[in-house]
Amino acid sequence: MFAPLLLPVFLYAETHYRFPFFFSFLSKAEPELLADAPHRLEPGRRLPILLLAKDAHRFPSVLVSADAVLTAPGEAPRTVALITHRIRLDDRLWWTVCDIDVGVAVGWVAVDVRLTLEINGTTKTYHNDNLRTSNHSPLQVYVSPVPLPSLPGLRFGEAHAHSAATDDQVEFGVPTGAGKALGRSMGLTFWCVTDHSYDLDDRTDSYLDNHPDIPKWRSLQSEIDLLNDSVDGFVIVRGEEVTVRNHRGKNVHCLVYGDREYHPGSGDSAEHWLHTRSELSLGELLKRISPHALAFGAHVRERVPILQRLLLGRDVWHAQDMAHSRLSGVQFWNGSREGGWEEGKQAWIAQLLAGRKCIAVAGNDAHGNFNRFRQIGIPFLRIAEADHQLFGRVRTGVFTKVGSEAAILRALAEGRSIMTDGPAAMIADGNGELLLGTHIAGSTRAHITAVSSPEFGILKEITLISGTPGFQRETVVERWSSESSFQFEADRVLESSGSSYYRLEVITSEGRRDGRQHMCLTNPVWCASSKEL
Repeated sequence: MFAPLLLPVFLYAETHYRFPFFFSFLSKAEPELLADAPHRLEPGRRLPILLLAKDAHRFPSVLVSADAVLTAPGEAPRTVALITHRIRLDDRLWWTVCDIDVGVAVGWVAVDVRLTLEINGTTKTYHNDNLRTSNHSPLQVYVSPVPLPSLPGLRFGEAHAHSAATDDQVEFGVPTGAGKALGRSMGLTFWCVTDHSYDLDDRTDSYLDNHPDIPKWRSLQSEIDLLNDSVDGFVIVRGEEVTVRNHRGKNVHCLVYGDREYHPGSGDSAEHWLHTRSELSLGELLKRISPHALAFGAHVRERVPILQRLLLGRDVWHAQDMAHSRLSGVQFWNGSREGGWEEGKQAWIAQLLAGRKCIAVAGNDAHGNFNRFRQIGIPFLRIAEADHQLFGRVRTGVFTKVGSEAAILRALAEGRSIMTDGPAAMIADGNGELLLGTHIAGSTRAHITAVSSPEFGILKEITLISGTPGFQRETVVERWSSESSFQFEADRVLESSGSSYYRLEVITSEGRRDGRQHMCLTNPVWCASSKEL
């Protein structure tokens, strides 16, 4: 009994919010209490502050009050009341979202949330969370003066993030209602909820025990249906992150979108000591998913720590896995352009050059991280914090006139989409109709558009790239440079003879938001002969 509890604490690199095995040390025998906020706020939006208490049923207490001190550039600190009445905390999960007005603030705003907790007759005030070893520093929110760079019909979303249904020894996601509220505030219109298969088969009151009736999965489906019934411009796409065996018999993760059936996968759950064989191979999963469902390889070339390889049987995706005919595509952009990003991008390109229609999506694998990433630094000793893998930092954009779950799934399936952490781009025909995801034949006049903003930087390079079957490398068709523009337009004739696809890459100069360059990659325009169309 001890080993399965302890093992994941040492093995998981992506640990977020939840630390029950050594909870009493890190949280001083109190419910885990924290505040979160979006890392970015669209202009004219109120700022949602998420307050969350976890495992209060173990440590009943009272949230006496909560307020936020806002410090904006050039302004004196301003205090805003969030909670003014006493709230009894005795549930497994309690949360609320408090919307506050940021006034005329622009740029980085520090938000210091003060939480006053009463437990066993003692009252204490914490800043932003009560984890013993965290830095408790203010949340940092970039209040943008302009909206996300966008184009007609383009809707942005988070393609890989976990809800509160991901709940185990070391990981905990965000309540779907909270994710929806914070996602909307940063300019997103959809969220693909992708919880771990080995969490979704648990009992609702215990992550250590499975339940044959999968009540947690069923509850999540009802929750998504209810949230999608509201007409507020934000859609949740149901999904699952399924652990499957790759062609080497090792564990990899596969994102399944739009399926109302649960698929098992527990090989790397650490629920059973040294039992690492998942129930399904990749091929078996792809045979059983619903015809309308999509499947994408998750973080396909992210490096796997040696202990996870040895003790959890984890591996990366290989070319043979990505080439499966039923696989819709891959997610190689996973929160940043570091780690396995470049290797994953090249693996995607290799599939394109092999003549395969492989769609790419971008996500963050966020586990309830909106403003800062919280993880176990040293087990039993320290919490580490960082600014990566934040919900919505990297986005998938889909071109669709309708924002329903079904419409978003269709756009993803057809490749009418882009990946970005800032700028946006598209290839259209002379009438402005989108060409991304479609097939062209012969000579086609294309209109190329790219947009950015001061937040993400000037459009530095716009590159049109083509790929030809049988070649090992892509070809740069044309590269445009800019030194001062946030908008770009150009016309170019695309020749389908000898090429299998065209795509765009856009890179910016350093943006005001973070002093970094930002990037956009489109999915391809496909080439075909008249007979194939």
